[in-house]
Amino acid sequence: MLGVSVATNVDGAQGQTLTLAACHARIDSGYPLVRQEALVRRAAEEHRKSSLMAYVPQLSVGGKATYQSDVTRVELGLPKLFGWMTFELPAPRKDQYQLYVDVTQVVWDGGGNRAKSRIVQAESEVGVQRVRVQLEQLHERVDDLYFTLLLLDRRLEVHMLLEQELKRQLKRVQAYESNGVANATDVAIVKVEQHRAEQGRVELEAAREASARALEALIDAPVRGRGLEAPPVPEVFGGGGEEYVSPEMDLLRAQVALADENARAVNVKLYPTLFLFFRGGWGNPGLNMMENKFRWYYYAGVQFSWNFGSLYDYKQMLRSTHLTSQSYRIGEESFERTLRAQGESQRAQLGQYDRLLAEDAQIIALRREIVAAKEKQVENGAATVLELMEAVRAVQEEEQRRAVHEVEKLKAAYRLSRMVARAVEK
Repeated sequence: MLGVSVATNVDGAQGQTLTLAACHARIDSGYPLVRQEALVRRAAEEHRKSSLMAYVPQLSVGGKATYQSDVTRVELGLPKLFGWMTFELPAPRKDQYQLYVDVTQVVWDGGGNRAKSRIVQAESEVGVQRVRVQLEQLHERVDDLYFTLLLLDRRLEVHMLLEQELKRQLKRVQAYESNGVANATDVAIVKVEQHRAEQGRVELEAAREASARALEALIDAPVRGRGLEAPPVPEVFGGGGEEYVSPEMDLLRAQVALADENARAVNVKLYPTLFLFFRGGWGNPGLNMMENKFRWYYYAGVQFSWNFGSLYDYKQMLRSTHLTSQSYRIGEESFERTLRAQGESQRAQLGQYDRLLAEDAQIIALRREIVAAKEKQVENGAATVLELMEAVRAVQEEEQRRAVHEVEKLKAAYRLSRMVARAVEK
């Protein structure tokens, strides 16, 4: 059965056990990608605060100095005793100067600013979910490496039993040689199996070294020289029908929400904008164009604007946003079915592994009986040492197969529990 295994490499962390939960905690707390999620949320919050400034009075200062080729002149003709008398009113200067302050206050924008704010929030949620998808991929990579290390440790344990068995067989065959039952060739056959076993151990240790280094790079913590604790086998859930959730599903739902917000924003363009305005200034001329003096002046009022140009492409934009939303909804529905199929497949695999492990136990018991029978046959001269080694090798292969089934069952149960646990958290 799976338990705590200790690596053969040595470093400063030797003697300390490492858990899968601790590996995930290292990713959640120290991986650079985690900070990206916080930055996306912070950027959205800053944009939300900035959008509120649209309802704050907007202040601007301006000025101008102009010279024009002509100005408005007013001439008046009045009757007199023997004809007409003409009076010309003072004309404004051709050089004019203005310095002014404008203040505008939005009263109603048809919901445009609020729609932009909702779109930014929806885009932020999409960005966050994209980061979480990448984080989930990292967690899955950690799972793969951790369970790979567990499997390699389990296989090394089985391999050590093989080496012990070969030592026992070597002593037995050497005793047979002393008694004349076996010869030097038979002893050489056992030694060849020992060398093969040593080669297998070297390969397993090299594979573990590579996987441990990869896990160290991900979690930024020592793995070599530390024992790995197998996670507890999660409870097998009910007979099916649970909801399965993954970050990819959350991303699709966030994209659907963003498409819906874009569709609602299209309607906002149909409404006018209403605002108050005030201008105060000092210039020559002031508001009285006929007075050639610098004067203070001001005026205020209400103004609205209505852009009918948005009507030209309104239907096309609305149709485009609806098609985008529908496309994401279809993708969400399709992925939901795929996710459920994956969950049910893993659930079925759990039952399969139970049966496989039961068969493994029976096969291994029978293989061991064959080894015991071959030992007696070799002792009696009814079988060769080569046949005995084949029987020993067959036991080793079955033990290795059982180790694979044990770890794969644990991995399938663990991943199934995470899929369902996320749904419960929702």
